[in-house]
Amino acid sequence: IFSGTDLVFNHGFTLQENDVIVFVGNSNANGVITGFDGFTSELSTTYATSVLDVAYKVAGNSEPSSYTFTYDASDRRSGALLQLRGVNTSNVFDLTPLGSNVFEDTDSTPLSASASVTTSDSFAVFATGIDSGSIANYSSVTNGFTVATSQVNGNGQALFTKSLSSQGAIGATQVSLDASREWYALLFSLRSSTSTPDPTPDASLTDIDGDNDVF
Repeated sequence: IFSGTDLVFNHGFTLQENDVIVFVGNSNANGVITGFDGFTSELSTTYATSVLDVAYKVAGNSEPSSYTFTYDASDRRSGALLQLRGVNTSNVFDLTPLGSNVFEDTDSTPLSASASVTTSDSFAVFATGIDSGSIANYSSVTNGFTVATSQVNGNGQALFTKSLSSQGAIGATQVSLDASREWYALLFSLRSSTSTPDPTPDASLTDIDGDNDVF
């Protein structure tokens, strides 16, 4: 929670080249990000009275000790950073951020039950955010997700994470909120640098002599 238009992270990470840093920001409706400090914006949109931003950066061989995200207005907001190693830096997202569900009560309905990943060993992030000037705690997240970080005072948000060992559906995920407010939840996953994609036919294998060869 901060005043002014700049959100400054003195992150304290020990970054290696090709680490991936993911930013998830939550703001009141006045607060679209206009400056990402070298990050690539993956999603910037408004749900009800909350603005959600997801961005990422592939670390170089020398990274600054802080990152600054600049908003177009001064209002309540929070942000979170995740440092990840072993991400496919040329194709970061297996599942791009989805699930613009806006909830009006204390429990989310299961989110994105049909969402799936096409590679093994990806890393899923289930993110929530709320426009609230008071404390709002998240609890009882399902589907094997665990809390990575949570900001519960002001424009609160939380990030829940889970490692995915195989391809296929991530599964329905639900979380509870201890206040009746408008809030959102979304889901995305990052691709491992060692991921195995779904097998596909090799178009170069052709039965050129017509004798029904089996490949």
